[in-house]
Amino acid sequence: MNKGKLLLWSLFISIDFLIATGVAELWTRIFIPVDNTCYYHDPVMGDRFCPNQETYGYVEKGYSNIFRSNSQGFHDIERTRQKKENTLRIHIYGDSLTTAEGVPIEYTIPSLLETYINRKQPSITVEVLNMASAEDSTVSQYLTYKYIGKYFSPDIVICYFMSDFHDNIFETHKRTRSPYFEINKNNELIFVPPQPVDETSIMARIKKSSLLFRLLANKLLESRLYNEANTLLEQIRFRLNQETTEDNTNITDPREARKKVMREKAWPVTLRILQQFQSDVNKDGAHFILIDGRIITDEFGGVYQNKNLQEFCRVNNIPYIPVFQEYEQLRKGKEQKKLFFRDGHPNIDGNKRLSAIIAEKLIPNLPIQTHPFNSSRTPNEASHFHHRHTTVGNNVIVQNPHRSSGHLYPQ
Repeated sequence: MNKGKLLLWSLFISIDFLIATGVAELWTRIFIPVDNTCYYHDPVMGDRFCPNQETYGYVEKGYSNIFRSNSQGFHDIERTRQKKENTLRIHIYGDSLTTAEGVPIEYTIPSLLETYINRKQPSITVEVLNMASAEDSTVSQYLTYKYIGKYFSPDIVICYFMSDFHDNIFETHKRTRSPYFEINKNNELIFVPPQPVDETSIMARIKKSSLLFRLLANKLLESRLYNEANTLLEQIRFRLNQETTEDNTNITDPREARKKVMREKAWPVTLRILQQFQSDVNKDGAHFILIDGRIITDEFGGVYQNKNLQEFCRVNNIPYIPVFQEYEQLRKGKEQKKLFFRDGHPNIDGNKRLSAIIAEKLIPNLPIQTHPFNSSRTPNEASHFHHRHTTVGNNVIVQNPHRSSGHLYPQ
């Protein structure tokens, strides 16, 4: 075949591919009429939901509701900065579980908690704000509070802790577009900003606009083949890295290397972030609570467990509310398919169950008079709001990954 015919065939194949792709995209838009959830990239906080959007959720994950965000980009009703008189305002910061993109606003955990708490107590109106961003980490929760949440009159700030250890360091989270913290020798937090994202590139535009791309990408991410290939690539990269760095740790399994970095980096930096989070909240006149929502299995090689996080909270006088056992029972019980979407997030019924569990444990920790079920509180799960401030560094240092020196982030 001469070069002319080869070029002609290549042109025909390219045109056929474009036509087929266009038809598939059109078919997707006709028979699966959804709009991509809108995100934008913040140079400090990373990915965030666009404000005031009304878009369909991920139908390929079983979502069927319209995703709505308020003027601040949260999956919540519109909230004023100043709360009304005789009102207790609670903020909940968390990951996609708290966001609950797959259910209407009134069935998110924060909204359900607001309903349940107000039913249980007659003395004061309670507002529960959903402050979960489009990121997953404690880093993003803290930054969201620092630059947005603190201006919305919080009395109680709740950190809903899930896969935060994994998400708080780049080595395991592997997202360059997310923010991170590191710790220097003075135990100060060094802020590593997210890498800039070129949202004008062709690939970025396709990701935003193409429903076909989104459907195929999510199906691929859920597939067994993709996960097995990803595991194999991780093993290859680990071996190559050992050869180039002359690693003398005698660790031959990438899973053990992962546990090592979780123990040596993820654990200490996460606890340091929680200390700073609590310190800032207390200085602003509010109170800090941690909900422990996910069981710690073997990601630390058995060195750290949920009881260690509970002990950290006890030492730092952080009210600790464990719901990880109940969540695990719901997730692995007989009703799992009735309570969760295909992607593992709770549906409406799942959120109702989980919110009722949280409400029963949370209410005894609130400075309000309630109908009598305060007796459900146990000494290990709760404490009164007589906080002592943990001694931590007051400055958060920004370290640009492309520079050698840090500077104070504007307060």
